[in-house]
Amino acid sequence: MVGGSELYWTVRHWPGWCWNNNRYLGLSLLIETAEKSTRNLIIEFPFKEEGSASKPHRQRPKVSRSELAKHIEEAMQIGWDPNSRGKPFVLRLEDTA
Repeated sequence: MVGGSELYWTVRHWPGWCWNNNRYLGLSLLIETAEKSTRNLIIEFPFKEEGSASKPHRQRPKVSRSELAKHIEEAMQIGWDPNSRGKPFVLRLEDTA
């Protein structure tokens, strides 16, 4: 529960190559409420290069519960209302490395 709303999350896509963008994309999570007819949140993490021998399609990043709650609260502060309707709100996180 974040911000008074009961939220559920699922993996939208794991890190991997995106043919449409011609680049690697990081982990993407879909956050939704129990009522499926509300506005969803998509959190897109940056792709992290793990070294030259890295196998991007095998990466399975871990996101802690507290980190996820922090990002959800950040999205709420910049305008995502989980009880509103409309197309998904996308929060693209910047690479801080």
